[in-house]
Amino acid sequence: MDVGRHHASPAPTDRVPILLLVRVRPAAPARSPARFSAVLHPVSANDPLDVDLVRRLANLLATTRVEPDAWQRLRAAIEPLLDAHDETATTSPYALGFRNGGDSTDLDRNARHPIATGTTAIFPLLHLEMDGSCVVVRATFGPAFEGPPGLVHGGFVAAAFDMAVSAAASRLAVLNVTRRLEVRYLRPTFLGVPLAFAAIATAGEGRLIDVTARLTGPDDRLLARASAQCASLPATRFADRSPSGEAAPP
Repeated sequence: MDVGRHHASPAPTDRVPILLLVRVRPAAPARSPARFSAVLHPVSANDPLDVDLVRRLANLLATTRVEPDAWQRLRAAIEPLLDAHDETATTSPYALGFRNGGDSTDLDRNARHPIATGTTAIFPLLHLEMDGSCVVVRATFGPAFEGPPGLVHGGFVAAAFDMAVSAAASRLAVLNVTRRLEVRYLRPTFLGVPLAFAAIATAGEGRLIDVTARLTGPDDRLLARASAQCASLPATRFADRSPSGEAAPP
C-alpha cells in the first residue's frame, strides 16, 4: 500500500514488526464477524467486547434521551461496582508493566496499552493490519465522537493518526514516542463509516523515525494526510514518573 508518494523498505527481519499483537476472535451471535482485532494477551481483566458496551452506551447518550426509570436501573447496576473500587486510581496495567520491570519485554509492555487493546471506552475499538511495509489501523467512530454535525471530531482523527504512526514506528523501534504530528484535513470525515489510517515509517537521523500517513474512507477517498516524527526511547524512560517529576509510588 502506498502512503502518499512516500515508500519505505520492509522492516528488517530481525526486528519485532508491530506495536500491537493480534489474534482472531471467533464470530459470535449478534457480534461482528471474526477479524484481526487489537485484543492482546496479557492485558487487563476486561474483555474489549465487554468494554464495548460502555462505548455503545456513550453513543446512545449522544443521540437519545434515556428515560428516568432506565437510568435508575442502570444506576442500581453500576453504582455498587464503582463504590467497590477506587475511582481515583491512575495506574493502568500498561504503566505497571514499565514501573515493575521484571521479565516483561518491550512488546509485552506495549501489549497492555489501553487504547490499543480496546480496554478503555474512551476510544473506538481498533483493528490492526499489516500490508507490506504499511501499517493500517481501522476504526469506526460513533456519535460520541462527534465534532461538526455528523462528522468525527478532528481531535479524535488526530489521535487515531497518532496510534497508526506509533504502530508504524514500532517496526523500527518497539518503544517510541511521537515528537511531532501534523494533520492536514482534506475532506469531511463522517461518523459511522469504516475508516482506514495507513502509515509507513522510515529511519531518520539517530533515534528519530519519520512517518507519513493517510486517512481514507470506505470508498478509498482520501480524507486527511499526516506527517510525524517519532523518537525511540529505552523502557527506563517510562518508569518511575509522576507529574511532579518525583519517583512514582510502587
